[in-house]
Amino acid sequence: MAKKSMCGIYNKSVQLLDEGVQKTDLIPVSGTMYQIGAYQYFTHWEGDKLAVSEASSGFRVSTYKRMRGETDSQLIKRVLERMKEFNPSLADWEKVKSIMKKNGIPYPANKWVSNLKDIKSNEESKKD
Repeated sequence: MAKKSMCGIYNKSVQLLDEGVQKTDLIPVSGTMYQIGAYQYFTHWEGDKLAVSEASSGFRVSTYKRMRGETDSQLIKRVLERMKEFNPSLADWEKVKSIMKKNGIPYPANKWVSNLKDIKSNEESKKD
């Protein structure tokens, strides 16, 4: 049976300064994967903020601060509602793949998670 989300360890892209040279690398984080249309995103905590990263690249898409008095569950629910508005374009995706190749980031940064329900339509995802 399909699930709406999948908890796990996912790779996020980070920029590091190594002896004065900026480089991009992947680091593992604990997070939750979601399906939105043809794309997968995962949420992960960065201190007291909830970040959203695109799964294939590990690039951060957005970060959300907790509102006054908001619980973890309320913040996650608010972020999921915002994620339903995501509408990535293929033109942007070509740019992302180019950046990954230039920086030596393996593609994909994360394995595809099968059988997730699309949070917009509750349909199961299909891998191409």
